Amino acid sequence: MVDAFNIKNKSALLDTRSGFVYADKACHFALHKVQKLGVELVLGGSKGTFAGLLQDAGSTTKGVLTADGKAHKAELTIMACGGWTPSLLTQLDNLCETTSGSVTMFRL
Repeated sequence: MVDAFNIKNKSALLDTRSGFVYADKACHFALHKVQKLGVELVLGGSKGTFAGLLQDAGSTTKGVLTADGKAHKAELTIMACGGWTPSLLTQLDNLCETTSGSVTMFRL
């Protein structure tokens, strides 16, 4: 256990200003929202497997390339890959890392 608050002789801390998110429910909600907005989704197989970024001469990202060789151009490219981000963008290795945490719920 990491004692980030340097609390002596205490076994727990209740922070009433924090919380947590069920990751699967957050992803389903995001999927629902983008589908309502008409975003084109490419999921599964080589059609949905990230192979690289499309960049212009100034290294500005202009979309993504998938494993099937197709270029998907976009005005805005968002990568929300969590702990897998450095495996997709290796230049982020050692700059972006996943840490684990434990969540315990108590019924009061």
